[in-house]
Amino acid sequence: MAVATLDGRAYYKIAALLKKIGVTFENLSPGQRVESHIKLVFTTRSERVKILFENVAYIEDLSDDPDIAKERIFSHLFGGRDDMLVVGIDPGERIGLAAFYQQREIESCVLSSVDKVVERVTRFLENSSAKRKIVRIGDGKPDLAQYIASNLSKKNRNIEIELVDERGTSALIRGASNRRGLRDQRSAMIIAFRRGRRFIEV
Repeated sequence: MAVATLDGRAYYKIAALLKKIGVTFENLSPGQRVESHIKLVFTTRSERVKILFENVAYIEDLSDDPDIAKERIFSHLFGGRDDMLVVGIDPGERIGLAAFYQQREIESCVLSSVDKVVERVTRFLENSSAKRKIVRIGDGKPDLAQYIASNLSKKNRNIEIELVDERGTSALIRGASNRRGLRDQRSAMIIAFRRGRRFIEV
């Protein structure tokens, strides 16, 4: 990746964001030749005419939220006709959450309440450019899973919600450290990649 801008404020924003999510980049001047190994160039809208390169992302369009920005960057790099955002949720006392764009991890975390989960997932869904958006929720606690699914369904249109059989997930993560809820995060990751039964609001 490369950053090509003479706008100091825009440069600071994108440089700080890319460093935060662990992405290395090169610096270019607008109008400078883009080498073939570079797959994406960040610039401002006003400087776009000087960038002789097809795959360009506007710095102004990137969210200040690192995880949402990461999804937008991935959409420029890996997006296509069948691009997909998948979110896995492991309900419990601590609620594990994991989000993937085109099977690439965007975020994994543990949240302490249903409201925070619904708010976080809704923010992902609203800001995602993915053509297909799927939320998969583990059914180990059926009432809680139904409650989360119902709340997400009411707040978000054009998404698919599935309730996933959690059986076997514990064996897959047995022995894993639960420092900062790592087991809950890993369960959410497994759930994200398991197909479930379609949730239908009644």
